[in-house]
Amino acid sequence: MDWLGMILVALTAALAGLAITSRPQILVSLRKPVWAAGVDRYLGRHQDLMSVRRYVVLTIASALGGLIFFTLMLGRSRGIAGVLAGIAVPELYVRYMRRGREQAVDDQVRDFAVALKRALQAGLPLIIALDRLAESQPEPIRGHLAFVRDLLYTGTPFPRAVEEVKARANSRRFWLVFKVLKVSEAKGMTVQDTVETLGRLAENMAMNERLRQTIVSQTSGTRASQWLVSGLVPFVLLATLRVPRVYDFFVHDPVGRLALGLVLLLELGAFFAAKEAVRLKGPIAT
Repeated sequence: MDWLGMILVALTAALAGLAITSRPQILVSLRKPVWAAGVDRYLGRHQDLMSVRRYVVLTIASALGGLIFFTLMLGRSRGIAGVLAGIAVPELYVRYMRRGREQAVDDQVRDFAVALKRALQAGLPLIIALDRLAESQPEPIRGHLAFVRDLLYTGTPFPRAVEEVKARANSRRFWLVFKVLKVSEAKGMTVQDTVETLGRLAENMAMNERLRQTIVSQTSGTRASQWLVSGLVPFVLLATLRVPRVYDFFVHDPVGRLALGLVLLLELGAFFAAKEAVRLKGPIAT
């Protein structure tokens, strides 16, 4: 089977995946085997960011793109490597989306803490304050607030609701606000003491945000070098593998394999070193 045949097979698989994921009601009444339930859990773990249908279609399209690219660049025998590389792309994309969502929540926490402080100062009970903030705050923090509100309305104890928030939001800043409320309730602190603690927490967040912006502006060159190192070196290396003598050296010669391993190791080291250089470490690290 030549590369054109492999592309046709991949297109057929893509159409089949699209048809299956667009008609989920057909399989509702059928009892799924254990492996199918595991596949459903795997595909549905990102449902808060992307539908199962979109994730499946994106995975198939990415695998097809990797197949075509590796087949044209490195030959038919390397097509399977392109499929594997393409399958990993949607996972990396979803993780990028999740980090962006978590960063958006972190950026909104300070305003939420200030709004909660004012609501408690006005004499509103905590559950009523959370109910109003769940309606007034922007996304994505609104969804987390609505989740907490629904837990409290259904009778979930507040300490347990706080732990649910920690597991769901995956934002240390957001969880710290509820940790303040949890500790205040456990120690029997007055509303005034709770309000003052929330105010100090909001000031701490504002200070860290100013520090983060300063560090980002001063390390723009380091971040540019990080992207240059992480993107240019693999591209040049992949292009040189098209030369038969270079390919034979890196694949069949022990010295070439050692050099290739060192290049990949240095690539990873440079990437994580640059990433660590621009990371803010403080009372509330981002």
